Amino acid sequence: MLTIGTSASNNEIRQSAVTKTPSRNTWIYGSTYVENFDDIYDLDDIIGSNKVFYINDRGPHTEVYKCKLKNRETIRTVKLYQKNVVLRDILETPTHFYFVGDYIDGINLIEKIIRSDVYTEYDLSKYCKQILIALQYIHNKNLYHGNLKAENILIHDEQLCLTDYTYANLFQRNALSQLVNVSPRYCAPELLRGEEFTSCSDMWSLGILLFYCLTGTYPFGSTHKQIFHNILKEKIDYTILEWNHVSENGQNFVARLLKFLPKDRMTVNQALQHPWIREKIYKSTNLQEAQRKITEIRNDTQ
Repeated sequence: MLTIGTSASNNEIRQSAVTKTPSRNTWIYGSTYVENFDDIYDLDDIIGSNKVFYINDRGPHTEVYKCKLKNRETIRTVKLYQKNVVLRDILETPTHFYFVGDYIDGINLIEKIIRSDVYTEYDLSKYCKQILIALQYIHNKNLYHGNLKAENILIHDEQLCLTDYTYANLFQRNALSQLVNVSPRYCAPELLRGEEFTSCSDMWSLGILLFYCLTGTYPFGSTHKQIFHNILKEKIDYTILEWNHVSENGQNFVARLLKFLPKDRMTVNQALQHPWIREKIYKSTNLQEAQRKITEIRNDTQ
């Protein structure tokens, strides 16, 4: 699911569309410039609020649609930006960016944890490895996710997919607005200091995500004021009882992601070599208490 490619028919359709346009430089390396998106794809129905792909219209994105490659039945999704990772295509027109990905009808990571009969560190590390591989893919293309949280991680048949990118390096203002106003718990300290979003900011968000999934608690409080104050004061609460249920490797992995200076954080390549990912050494106890807390929080917010 993490590959990017096109069939022969796809290439033929693209070539016929591209040759109609003058040659020019694109904003994104590897994208295709066309005059009209519908030269290559047919837009289908908008994915509504009852679907996991819904994007709140107060956020930085417009709607997400189903789409089909012309003369093909394979369903994909497309998010439109004014001028997932299953990223199949990037198209540019004179006025828009189009990011085309596979359509994934799955549950998010929170629902997966809640529905698990037994929830363990092994389960989480398995999903974490897939997240890291996905981040490695986009970071190698000099793109950053910018909105990494459990709700934006979908799982279908044990295969994981990242969704709802802000492509933070392309849309810095929108990505920062999304984190500060909509997802403040995942906001990296350098963003609060006025610095730019980088791949290190994605790694911080992953650390927050794992802390929550391992303990059922966020490390910096609940209100915006508490969260931002504690982040800027570099106050992480490692004293909660559930943290003691996490293995030494798991604690070390999270702590190396939640470094307040970006240069001190693990990169995605370093994280993939960490013993928590490679050696599969965990505590024997399951994460039942964390699972219970996550379930309660989900129920309270519905």
